[in-house]
Amino acid sequence: MAWMVSTILQLLFVLGTLELSGADETRVPPSILSPTERQELVYVDKEKVEVRCSATGQPTPVYKWLWNENEIQSEYITFSESTGILTIPNLSTREEGLFLCHASNTFSNGRTATAVSAALEIRVGRIEDFLSRPLEPYYGIEGNYVRIPCDKDLPVYYGAVTFKWYTVIGSVNDEVRLNERTFIDQGGNLHFSYVLKSDEKTGDTLYKCAISSAKGGTIKLGNGNSLNVTSTAPIANSKPRLMYNTSGSFLTVEVGNNARLECVFSGYTEAETVPRILWYDQDGQAITQGGRYDITANGRTLIIKNVTEDDEKTYRCKGINSLGSDEGSMALNITSPPIWVQPVKSTTVVEGNDAMFTCTTRSAKGEQKPSPPLWALNAKQMGSVYDPNKYQFNADKTTLTVKSVNKDTDIACFQCTVANSVGMVKDDGCINVIKPIEIKVRPAAQQSVMKGDKVDLTVVATTDPLYAPDMTYSWIFNNVNYTGDKAPPYVTYDIVNKLAYINTSELTDEEFKSIGGLYRRAISHPVQTVYVDVTVETKLAAAVGEVATASFSYWIIGLIIGIIILITVILFIVCVICRRKMQEATYPVDKKETAAGLDPEKELKSSGFHDLSRVDFDEYPTKRPQHDLDFNAIPVGEGDDENFAEYGGEPSKFNEDGSFIGTYSKDMEKVPLRQSNSTESLV
Repeated sequence: MAWMVSTILQLLFVLGTLELSGADETRVPPSILSPTERQELVYVDKEKVEVRCSATGQPTPVYKWLWNENEIQSEYITFSESTGILTIPNLSTREEGLFLCHASNTFSNGRTATAVSAALEIRVGRIEDFLSRPLEPYYGIEGNYVRIPCDKDLPVYYGAVTFKWYTVIGSVNDEVRLNERTFIDQGGNLHFSYVLKSDEKTGDTLYKCAISSAKGGTIKLGNGNSLNVTSTAPIANSKPRLMYNTSGSFLTVEVGNNARLECVFSGYTEAETVPRILWYDQDGQAITQGGRYDITANGRTLIIKNVTEDDEKTYRCKGINSLGSDEGSMALNITSPPIWVQPVKSTTVVEGNDAMFTCTTRSAKGEQKPSPPLWALNAKQMGSVYDPNKYQFNADKTTLTVKSVNKDTDIACFQCTVANSVGMVKDDGCINVIKPIEIKVRPAAQQSVMKGDKVDLTVVATTDPLYAPDMTYSWIFNNVNYTGDKAPPYVTYDIVNKLAYINTSELTDEEFKSIGGLYRRAISHPVQTVYVDVTVETKLAAAVGEVATASFSYWIIGLIIGIIILITVILFIVCVICRRKMQEATYPVDKKETAAGLDPEKELKSSGFHDLSRVDFDEYPTKRPQHDLDFNAIPVGEGDDENFAEYGGEPSKFNEDGSFIGTYSKDMEKVPLRQSNSTESLV
């Protein structure tokens, strides 16, 4: 219970700390939503134009439009900083040009990030006037092929246009109807597979090329052309002959556009009128209507939709009638401005890490290699003015690395521009820097628990406010993932407060054994994932078994040693006690004599004190006194026993209590006293 109270208090402290630190600003650099691709926008003259630039970011971005790469200072063009709408009330050629949108947001520390949109080319849909030239006469023979050019120098035009031909009589214009004999190519030229006398126009009636613009709502007529046809009767039959096929600039098509290949054959038979036209690729495979292929104008036109580099090959057209065939070939060249291999992409980086931008392009097959990229930081060209320690480029400048990013200083946008012989491409990407995931409450990494203990698994983390709502917690235990409110077996988990624990007192022994192992806590959001590992070791069945098995012999040895030591101590104590009793045992002389079979009191009364004569050494030669006593000659240990020998006595024999009573009485019993002749009293 104390553990849980402590954990809850810790959680409350962390939550309070998070509220106090909530001032950490949520920052997101701008990201352009539109326009993202270069476009040509064509409007009718005097039309009101409104173009919106939109971007995301936090704080909300503000907008600024540039006109031909300069700030707009015109009363005829306005824009809103808050909505990003560019307005031209009455479009004219005066306001035409290239427009770019800048979206910027400024953070609380005063630093600004700026993103740049794709370019928009705004034009008035129109056709310039044809240059005036003299009447151009053309001649043909009935049944033969004739071509009348639209004009040697076509006028400048903007927007989609359509070529038409008219026969003009004074002020009356009559459109030439296209049929199996007549055809207008993509350059505006008028083709007759063969002419008839009825096609002749001379004098006041002329052929004129016209260009019409749907946006401009206008038709511009070109210069007059006459056609003189020589009649033949009947028209002679002829086999097909290739008279025209696509060439020049029309055979160069950019990736993503439609390719238009055209063939015109002459040839006439009364049954077939004009030749049939078939199409083949360079491998001889027939091309038919359908899919990416569209065959129109009586077979004269092959349209390949949305071309790719793989469409760059040779195509063949073949004209056939009953008299024979002819064919032509066209090599289609697919080209492109630089093609993105790896465009610049916005990135979100955890503070302290490096951010990397890649700007890699290539040209279409067979085209010249693109130039090295040009980089800009927040719409300002980097050039040579940048910190090389902070901003590092690879050798060909296709990769930019921003080192050790910081949230306060490095949230920014970068622009990359690449060009080749065909055109230019530009891309934009931003760095967003966030604070890392930080573990505020962490359990012990190693936990050995007995039955009844609490296992602490509570983990609480914080992160940048931008990703705090997206941060998730999950578990991995025994290779099983647990997400959302799911937790490993027997784990009590509060998904709101992140409180997690195992109450082992509620588990059986088998359940208790099963909770051991590695508990991995994964805390993640879209940018970062961190792990907190807790290893739990149970000490019930597994631990007891190990002790019983591994330590059995040591327990027996210890018991035996203990018993030996105990016996030794007991014996030692017994010996000491006995020794002391022996040393302290002082007995009275009477008891001693009585124990020897004597009666001391009776002896005292009967004998009193007597004088004893000197012992006759002749009877005891071994006790004879030694003369010329030499102490060095006495063996070690013998002198003490003979300390009375020189006086004719026997070696002393004292009792343990220091007395000699009873000792000599025994000797006297063995050796009777010699009767002295002296008449002196023995007393």
